[in-house]
Amino acid sequence: GKKCKVYSENSVHLKDETDTSDKANEPDYVVPDISIVCDRSKIKDDGIHGAPDLIVEILSKSTAIHDIIRKKDLYEQLGVREYWIVSPFDKSVTVYLLKNGKYVQDKVYYDVADRPDITMDTEKYPPYITTSLYGDDLKIYLKDVFFDLID
Repeated sequence: GKKCKVYSENSVHLKDETDTSDKANEPDYVVPDISIVCDRSKIKDDGIHGAPDLIVEILSKSTAIHDIIRKKDLYEQLGVREYWIVSPFDKSVTVYLLKNGKYVQDKVYYDVADRPDITMDTEKYPPYITTSLYGDDLKIYLKDVFFDLID
């Protein structure tokens, strides 16, 4: 019942059509693993133009540094309100929120469902992720995010 739309591996254009600057080392677009866009006017035939409301990147060994540093900086500059970094290596999700134009780490969520050796305070470390877009209306359980993960 929300107006937001979810995209998987869709182009997010970093410059608008009127930008004629030639920044040598800056890409024209990136392709996040998942994007959520609530302002549908940003959705065009060739991808998303402007900042999605939320972007999720899933780390791999070959892209981890790029996602954690370079893409995080790009998304911050673009004005993406919320950025999640999903790490299958330690079954964690790090959530950054944009505050005053800068990312602030909001929370790190850990999936410890299959780790009986670890007990965590579920108040401090809930078994699900919420988003600033929907608050408690949307709960994404970590056990579902990391379900059937191949090591």
